[in-house]
Amino acid sequence: MSRIHQILTRADRDGTTAGLTSPQFPPLVPSSGQLPLDSRVERVDADYGEPAISNYSDRFAPGNADDAEPLRQLPPDAELDQRLVAILQPLSPAGERFRALGTRIATHDGESPQVIAVTSPNRSDGKTLTGFNLALAMAREADCRTLLIDAHLRRPRIHAMLGVAREPGLVDVLIGRTRLEHAVVTLGDGRPQILTAGAAIGQAAALLRSAEMHELMVRLRSRFDRIVIDAASSETAEAGALASLVDGVLLVVRAGRTRQPDIDRALGSVPAAKLIGMVLNDCRTVNELQDA
Repeated sequence: MSRIHQILTRADRDGTTAGLTSPQFPPLVPSSGQLPLDSRVERVDADYGEPAISNYSDRFAPGNADDAEPLRQLPPDAELDQRLVAILQPLSPAGERFRALGTRIATHDGESPQVIAVTSPNRSDGKTLTGFNLALAMAREADCRTLLIDAHLRRPRIHAMLGVAREPGLVDVLIGRTRLEHAVVTLGDGRPQILTAGAAIGQAAALLRSAEMHELMVRLRSRFDRIVIDAASSETAEAGALASLVDGVLLVVRAGRTRQPDIDRALGSVPAAKLIGMVLNDCRTVNELQDA
């Protein structure tokens, strides 16, 4: 039995964590394993098109305060996903677990990774919900400027969890359709800020490996203390394209669902030096199992 398997077995048994912590919340998808209709995004094989801004560095510049449009505000009637406990129920047990997770990541090995990619072996392991709540929890820290990026370009979900349109977003900024400050969504208190996926596009991995993406990340690092990236599943080309852009990778696995071969494969695809740890999602404590 491998060490990782022993850790997961013990964590599943007693409700502890696999490396970090064990947020508890309902499964991301129904037991049938089918994704909700609003999360199904058709692949669009479209060209990038001619950028509206000829110099791509310009689109990341702050611009003049007099002519800059305000950030996209969260509509007053937006229906937030009820599983975003870090903002809706920050003092609940689940909300506190995400705050503890953020604290442990901030002090990981005595260092504080600025850019964190959240990925998982499979699509239904809970990485998007974990990453979203993590960003919300980090943003609650005093003076911590936090940005959440939806880089799962083929199957984005963050915009739906916020109750906003997916465009404009990351893709639109990278291809020059809009400026960064016009694409970012801000919550009522301004923290965290969220960059949705943006327009559907077929060449997701190529776009994430582009010079434009590298330039954008350089600019974002100068503006934010923490950047959380919702990445595609670990075995995809899109996740691999982000490897050089991040300081650390958080792997989310789901109790009772993620198989050991999938975990081993995911661990093999993540650079060992950048693996922060694993979060065991959807686990149950011993008492909860006895009461079930």
